[in-house]
Amino acid sequence: MAVEELNAAGGVLGRPVELVEREGIAAAGGMISSDIGAALSREADTLRGPVFFTRAGAHTILRRSSRYTFRTGLVASPMYVQASAALLQYAKYTRVGVIIADYAWGRSYMQWLERYVRSIPGMQIQIEIAPVTASDFTPYLRRLLGFNPQFLDVGDDNAFSSYVIVKMVADAARRANTTDPQRIADLIRRGRFTQPEYGWPLFFTEWGEMREARPILFSIQQGDQLGGICPGSGWKQKFEFRVQRLEPYVPEE
Repeated sequence: MAVEELNAAGGVLGRPVELVEREGIAAAGGMISSDIGAALSREADTLRGPVFFTRAGAHTILRRSSRYTFRTGLVASPMYVQASAALLQYAKYTRVGVIIADYAWGRSYMQWLERYVRSIPGMQIQIEIAPVTASDFTPYLRRLLGFNPQFLDVGDDNAFSSYVIVKMVADAARRANTTDPQRIADLIRRGRFTQPEYGWPLFFTEWGEMREARPILFSIQQGDQLGGICPGSGWKQKFEFRVQRLEPYVPEE
C-alpha cells in the first residue's frame, strides 16, 4: 500500500518505487525473527546498507557499533519486559503465565523476565518452553490452567511498521536527493520520522534502537471488534495500558 501511494504521487526522485528481492537496493525491511535478525545485522554493517526489523527483539542483535540496523516495531526484549512489568504493577497482577519459544527471542525474553518481573514483590511466574516448530499449544495451556494466571503474555506483529518503513526510506531518499544506502541510513539515524497513526515517532540511537517507544498493551476478550474488524472472529481487543517512554536499551558491547 505504501508503494502504491508513493508511486501515485509521482514516486521518489522522479522514479517509481519498487519492492524487490535482490542485491543493489537502497534498503531492506520487514524482517521477522531474532535468529534471522542477528545474522542480517552483521551483514548490514558489512555491506553498509540499512536493514529495518519489524519483529526481531533479542537484545543481542544490536551492538554499540551497529550503524545500519534499525528496529521499527518490536522493541528490544528488556524494553518489552519492562513495559509488561509496568502493566503488571498497574493492574496489581501477581500470577503470570508465560509460553516461550525456544530460540533467540524466547531465551532473551526469559532472561529479562527474571530481572524485571520475578523481582516484583509477591510475584509468581510459571514458564512453559515450547519448541519453535510447535503448532499446538494445548499442552502448555493445560499446564498453565492449574496455575490460574491472571496475565498471559501474547505478542502481536505490527504489520503497520512495514508500511512505515517504506515511507521513512522514501522520505530519507528525498531529503538526501539520492538513493545511496549509506546516505539514507545516516539521515534516518540522525533524523526523526513521524507517521500519523503510528504508535510513536521513529527516532533512533546511534546503534538503531528506538528512542521514543511507548508500547500500547491490549487484552484479548470475547466479543466483536468495533468497526467491522475481523468479523466473526469472536474476539476483540481492549485497551489496558500505555507505558511511559521507554529508555532505549544500551548493548553491553
